[in-house]
Amino acid sequence: MKHRIRNHVRPLALVAALLLLLLAAGVALAAGNIDATHKWAWGTNIGWLNFNDTNGGVTVYADHLEGYVWAENVGWIRLGGIEGGGAPDYYANTSKETYGVNNDGNGVLSGYAWGTNVGWIKFNPTHGGVTIDSSTGEFDGYAWGENIGWISFKNTSGNAYNVVTTWTGSAATATAVDDWFWQNPLPQGNLLRGITCPSANLCKALGDGGTILSWDGSVWSADDSGTTTFLYDVTCPSANLCKAVGSGGTILSWDGSVWSADNSGTSTSLHGVACSSATLCKAVGEAVGESGTILSWDGSVWSVDASNTSEWINGVDCPSANLCKAVGGSGTILSWDGSVWSADDSGTTEFMADVACPSANLCKAVGLNNTILSWDGTNWSSESSPVLNGSFERVDCQSEGLCKAVGGNGTIVSWDGNNWNDDSYSGLYGESLVWLYGAACPSSNLCKAVGDGGTILSWDGNVWTADSFFHTSNDLKGVACPSPTLCKAVGSGGTILSWDGSVWSADDAGTSTLLRGVSCSSASLCKAVGGGTILSWDGDVWSADDFGMGTGEGRSERPSEGPPEGPPGGINLNSVACPSSSLCKAVGDNGTVLSWNGSSWSADNSGTTNSLYGVACPSASRCKAVGAEGTILSWDENSWSVEDGGTSQDLRSVACPSTNLCKAVGNGGAIFSWDGSSWSGDAAGGEEGDDFFGVTCQSADLCKAVGDSGTILSWDGSSWKIDNSGARKTLYGIDCGSATLCKAVGRDGTILGMVYQSLTDVSAGFSLDIFNDSGCLVELNVTETASNHPNAVPALQTGRYWTLSSGSCTSGFSGSLILPTSLTPDANDKICRYTGSSWDCASNGFTASTVTRTGITGFSDWAVGDNASPTAVTIADFRGQAVWGSGPVLHWQTADEMALSGFHIWRGSPAQAETRLTDQLIGASGALTGSEYTWQDAAPLAWGQRLHYWLEAVEADGSSSFTGPVEVVGIGKLFLPSVGR
Repeated sequence: MKHRIRNHVRPLALVAALLLLLLAAGVALAAGNIDATHKWAWGTNIGWLNFNDTNGGVTVYADHLEGYVWAENVGWIRLGGIEGGGAPDYYANTSKETYGVNNDGNGVLSGYAWGTNVGWIKFNPTHGGVTIDSSTGEFDGYAWGENIGWISFKNTSGNAYNVVTTWTGSAATATAVDDWFWQNPLPQGNLLRGITCPSANLCKALGDGGTILSWDGSVWSADDSGTTTFLYDVTCPSANLCKAVGSGGTILSWDGSVWSADNSGTSTSLHGVACSSATLCKAVGEAVGESGTILSWDGSVWSVDASNTSEWINGVDCPSANLCKAVGGSGTILSWDGSVWSADDSGTTEFMADVACPSANLCKAVGLNNTILSWDGTNWSSESSPVLNGSFERVDCQSEGLCKAVGGNGTIVSWDGNNWNDDSYSGLYGESLVWLYGAACPSSNLCKAVGDGGTILSWDGNVWTADSFFHTSNDLKGVACPSPTLCKAVGSGGTILSWDGSVWSADDAGTSTLLRGVSCSSASLCKAVGGGTILSWDGDVWSADDFGMGTGEGRSERPSEGPPEGPPGGINLNSVACPSSSLCKAVGDNGTVLSWNGSSWSADNSGTTNSLYGVACPSASRCKAVGAEGTILSWDENSWSVEDGGTSQDLRSVACPSTNLCKAVGNGGAIFSWDGSSWSGDAAGGEEGDDFFGVTCQSADLCKAVGDSGTILSWDGSSWKIDNSGARKTLYGIDCGSATLCKAVGRDGTILGMVYQSLTDVSAGFSLDIFNDSGCLVELNVTETASNHPNAVPALQTGRYWTLSSGSCTSGFSGSLILPTSLTPDANDKICRYTGSSWDCASNGFTASTVTRTGITGFSDWAVGDNASPTAVTIADFRGQAVWGSGPVLHWQTADEMALSGFHIWRGSPAQAETRLTDQLIGASGALTGSEYTWQDAAPLAWGQRLHYWLEAVEADGSSSFTGPVEVVGIGKLFLPSVGR
C-alpha cells in the first residue's frame, strides 16, 4: 500500500471555546498532580506559567501529560487532547485529535502543547528539551514556542522557581537473556532429515530440534519454526506454500513469510508429506493400533484417510490429485486413485523408506538392504543398485531422467534415465562417512542433500561439494576460556581448537589420543588431559608432560559409554583444574589424582578407587573432585577427604566460584550445591532424567550446566532455568570467562557461542535471536522507549521504538527480530530500522500482535511501521538549509536508485498540516551508484519559524518511502530565558 502522510488541522478556537464554556459554567478543572508550591515556569516573552492553577492543573502520567496551564499574560495552554489517564496513551502529534505532550516513562518529554493566543509549544526542540527527574518529580529544561520563544522550567539561583510533580517514574526494568548460536558446524549442526527445493532459489531443509533452514540461491539462513520438536519431511508445491511434518503429529505450514502450526488432529509421529497442489496434500506416519497413519489436506483442514494397512508408512509422493504412492514397512506400497488407498504388489518384504514420482508412469522407491524399486505405470520391478550394502533413506526425482537416492555412509546414487550410478560423497568426514537423510533436485544442474551433523551437500551436475562448514566433526569434551580472546576446546582424536576472539582454528596437539579436559590459568598456561596424556600450552605450542603414570591410549568415551580401549597400564585422565601457574589438579580412573607444582606432576593419595570425572579449585588451597557413585572429595592444601553428597549417581563435573559455593552435576539430572559446610540437592530443570556432563560458575549468581540433547541450564543465584540452546546434540563441556562470554562444546564437533542480551523496559513479545556470528558478537543491549522515535515518519509514529546496540561488533552476524505492536498487524506493516538518515523497512511475517523480520545484520533504532512501504532507495544524506529572505534549500544524496521513478517534497510544522509541495515528480537520474539533488522551497522562512521537510522516494511500481523529517529554522537571534520575576 502506498504510504501517505495524513493531513490534519490544528485546533484553534476549539480549545478556547471549550474552556470558556467550562469556566462560565463554574466547573473547576482537575488540579492534577503538580505540587501546590512548586508550580511555576517562566516564559521569556509571556511571563509566569502556573501548572497548578485553581481552575486548571496538569496531571503527569507515565506515558503522557494532560490538563491546562494558566499563563497570566496569554491565557490557557492545553497539554493534549486526552482526558482521564488510565490505559497507556501516546500522542501521535499527527492530527487535531492526537496532539499533546508525551512522557517516555523515564521523564523525557516530547510533543506539542497548544495555546489559543500563542500557538504551538514544542517540549523536545532541537536546542532544548524538558525532562522530569523520575526520582524527585522535578521538571527541568526548556520548551520552545515559535511565536513566544523559550519557556524555562527550573532556576536554582536568584529568583528561584521550578515545577514539581508527585509522579515519579518506576525504575527501569532490566532483564537478561542468553542467546545461543552455532559456531561449529555452520550454518548449524543439528541432524537434518528432510529437504525440498521448488526452485534453484528456494530450498527448505529441516531436522532435529525444530530446525528449519532456508536457501535463497546464495546462502542458508535459519527460519523460526516455532517448535523444538523433531521434523522429518517437507514439501513445497510453490514458493508461498510449504508443509513440514514431524514427531507428535506436528504439521507446520509456510505462507511465504512465516511458519505456523496446523491442527493435524493426531499425536502420531509423521514421517513423510507430499502436495500435488495447494488443495491436496498427504502426510504419512507411524501406525496407530492396526492402521498406518495417512492424513489428507484439502486446502483448509487435515482429515484421516483409511490406509488399509497396519504398517508404519514412511514416505509419500503425489504427482497429481488422482495419484499418490506411499511406502512403508515390510515392503508396503500403497496407491491413491483420488478416492481410496489400495495395496500394490511390491515384490519385496524389505522396509521401504521413500518414494518419488516425477510422472504418473514413473516412480522410484528405495529402502533398506540396497533396495530400489521402479514403477512403470502398471507394475513395480526391482532395479540394481550400483553400491554394495547400501541402505537408502530418501529419493527425489527432478524428471524421468534424473533421480537421486541417499543413505548411509555417504551413499548417493543417481538415475540417468537408464541406469543407477554411484555418486557417493566421501570428502566431509574422511574415513567416517556421514549418513544422508534427504535429497532434492530443482534442476539437472542443482541438487541438495542433507544429513548428520548439519551436513549440506550441493550437486552442480558434475560433483558434490559441501555447503556446510566443519572445523571438526570429532566429539569435543572440554572447553576453557581464560579471556575473551582465548578459548581452548579439546576432544577425540587429539583434537584441540583455539578461539582468538573472532574465529576458531585447529592447534597441533601432537597426539591422536582422546582428550577429555582442559584448564587455563592464563593465556600462556593451559593443561589438557586424556587417555594417559597430559599436554601443556605455553602460549605458542602444545607439548607432552611427563607424569610417570603409564601411557595408555585411553578409550573413546566415558566409563558408562563403552569399555576401555587402552592397555591395562594406561591411566585415563578425565578432568583438570589450574587455579594458578603453580598448581593444577588432574583426576581420572581408579581414584587417580595428580598434582602440578609449577614444574612437575606427582600423585596424590585420593583415598578412593572410584573413578573421578571432574575437579575444580576455587583457590590454591581448596579443591573439589567428583566421580563415580556420588563420590565427592575435598582438598585442604594437605590431603583429600571424602564428603557426603547424598547421592549414588555418577557425578560428572564440578565448578566452584568460591570456597563457599560449588555446583556438581551428573547422571539422572543430578545437581548438588555446596554452601561451605554441606552438600544439598538442587531442583534441576530440563527433561527428567537428563544426564549432565559439564558445569561452570563465573560467580555465585551465574552458573551454566550442559548435558543430553543440547540441554543448557542457567543458575541465577536462586534457581535453575532452561536456556534455549537451539542444539539437539549432547553437550559435554562449558566454560564462562565472564557473564558475556560462554562457550559450550559437544558431540560431532558442536561448538555453541553465546550472546548476552541485556533488555531494559522491553515489552512481552519482543524476541531477538542470533543464528550465526563471525566471532565478535558477545553482548546486545536493548532498550524500549515508550514514545515515538524523534525521526519517525508518520507511518512509524506508533508510540514506541527499540534501541539495539552491539558495542564494537557491527557486522558478521545475522538474526531474527520480533517486535510487539498494539496495531492489528497485516502484510503492509513492517519492522523498520533507522539508518541515521532514512528508514529501512521490511517484514517476513506477522501474528495477531507481533511483526517479524529476518536477516538482521546490523543494529540501531527499530520501530514497527503501520502500512510502512519498503525502502525505495538508499538515501545517503538529506539536509535542509535556511536562506535569509528566501525559502529553505534542501539537499539530498542517494547511494543507489534501483527501479526509482523520482521524489516528492512534503512540508509541515507543529502549526501546519503536512502537505506535498511538488505537483510533479522530481525525476530520478537512474544511476546505480546514486546522485545528488537540490530543491528550494518557494515560501520565504521568517525569523525563528520552524518547518519540517520529508523526502518521498517513489518507486516504478508506485510504492514509496519517506526520509525525514529535517527541521529548518529561520535565521535570526535566539533570546535566552530570563531568570528574574
